Amino acid sequence: MKTITVTSVPGFDKWREASRECLAHGIPPEHVIWQNAHSVQDDLFGHEEQTQATSNFQIKYTIPKSALALFKYALCHSDTNRFALCYRVLWRIIYENKNLIQLKTDEDIMQLYALAKAVKRDAYKMSAFLRFRELNNEGNEHFVAWYEPEHYSLEIKLDFFQTRFKNMR
Repeated sequence: MKTITVTSVPGFDKWREASRECLAHGIPPEHVIWQNAHSVQDDLFGHEEQTQATSNFQIKYTIPKSALALFKYALCHSDTNRFALCYRVLWRIIYENKNLIQLKTDEDIMQLYALAKAVKRDAYKMSAFLRFRELNNEGNEHFVAWYEPEHYSLEIKLDFFQTRFKNMR
């Protein structure tokens, strides 16, 4: 068993590097344990090999762009099994069916779309319902807003806020 710890949030880039490494070594999804920063503390008796996701493997695989976009959204979900699900789907796309992402009745694909949909909904709520309030701090104008997302959707909407409110502090 190989244990991979992704400590960044949401973790797409680190997951992608670790997935490339696992694919290069031919490690099937059932032999990989994916962990995030929170699950490392829960594993008191883990004796498996632990690896930080930092390797640079350059093996080319043909992955549909729609699958990569779906992975990017699904990995922003707060579900602790998101890394394992995405790697399992990636493995199946490469080794079983390159058109797997189009099979809407597949259980893994349905779950992946559900994760992505929840993240998109959370990101939409952030941009639609977030309201800024003006505060003066020692004569300087600042704008403050508070929103607690259910998922790691800030990454998705960061460009929106940077371009829309670029003149605000």
